[in-house]
Formats: sequence, C-alpha cells, structure tokens
Amino acid sequence: MDSDEIDKLNEIIESVRQSNNEFDYSIDLDDKRIKRYKGYASITFDLKLVGEFISLLLDLKAKVIEESGQNNRVNQLTERSLFISSIITYARCFTQTDGRGIKLESRDCFGEHQTSFKQLHKNLMDIRNEYLAHAGVSNSEKIYASANFNIHESDVSMKLSYEIIGQYGLSSKDLFEFLELIKYILPKTISKRDEASKAYLDSLTLEEKNGLLKKAIEKKTHANTGFV
Repeated sequence: MDSDEIDKLNEIIESVRQSNNEFDYSIDLDDKRIKRYKGYASITFDLKLVGEFISLLLDLKAKVIEESGQNNRVNQLTERSLFISSIITYARCFTQTDGRGIKLESRDCFGEHQTSFKQLHKNLMDIRNEYLAHAGVSNSEKIYASANFNIHESDVSMKLSYEIIGQYGLSSKDLFEFLELIKYILPKTISKRDEASKAYLDSLTLEEKNGLLKKAIEKKTHANTGFV
C-alpha cells in the first residue's frame, strides 16, 4: 500500500469516526495462515452441537417412558437420530480431513488420570467406526436369521425371517457422562481456537492489517450505497 492509498484510508476512517457510525466492518479471509483458526472454530462448533444433542436426548428419554403408541414411536426415532448424530459429530472432531485440516488428538485431550474419559471416548469412537460408519463386526448390533416352517396337512412351506438387535441409544447415565466429557474437552478446544486467533493476528504486518481494513470499509460502503 503506497502513501496515497494510506492517506485515502485515513480519510475514510476519519470520515467514519466523524459520522458517528458504529458499524462493524468485516471481510472474509482467504489466507493459509487462517486455516488453523478456522479448524478449531469448526471443532468448537461441533462440540457445542453435540452438547445440545445430548441435552435433547435426556429430555426425550422421559417422554419415551411416559408415552405410548404413535407418539412414542416418533420419540424413539428421534432419539435414535440424535444418538447417531451425536456420535458422528463427536467423532468428526477426532478425524483428519482435508477440509478442516486439523483434528483433536485423544492423547492431548486426556491426561494420565482421566481414565474414565479415555474409556468413554474409546467406546464412542468404536461405536462410530465399527457400527455407524462401516457396519463392521460390532457388539452394538446383532442380526439373527431364522428358518420358519409352516406345516399344513401334507404341505410344508419354508420362509426366512430376521431380527436385528442394535444399540440405538445411550442410557441416561451414559448420556450424563458423555455431557461431562464434552464439558471437559470444550474449554481445551476454545483455548486452542483463541491461541490460533492470536497467532494469526500477530502474524499480520501493519500493511496487511491496513489492507484488510480498507477492503472491509469498501465492502461496507458499497453495500450501503448500492454499489457493486
């Protein structure tokens, strides 16, 4: 940014101050350095979402017990959907992807003495990896096939039937422990997000900051005046 551009930027800033406008000025960042911040922000969002899923599940459990008939079936399906969503969303935070670029590491999240959280984390990841994501060999689901015979006088007919017994939810006790796990991990993730924010801001030169400010003000001005 040359001296003329800096002077022009200062004029715009002074004009905004004098007009007493209290607008927020923002600009989307397209910078490799911001990827770490975006990754931890995304993980933070997911963990908060899991916390909401769990809270809804706990509320639903009481309704499933109290209600019967069609309403109960709807609640059961909703409970299963929230159960699946909570496990998959939680596991996303510990899974490497090209888009997010980072993931949480269990060894960093759980200290030597957090044995109960470690075991719960392992159980949740096993449900995701062996049952929800890949339909592998899992204790979470058993499928039984049976041969059924119908004998009527001299006629014998045979047909097959099946029964699926699966884990479609967590107990209230497990849900409370899951919620405590989220409460334990979330502050660590927020801290990493804030560290990434500071690292990015510290990496910007004064010229880069002024350039971003200029673009943000121009974007706001164009939006307010109808210019494209």
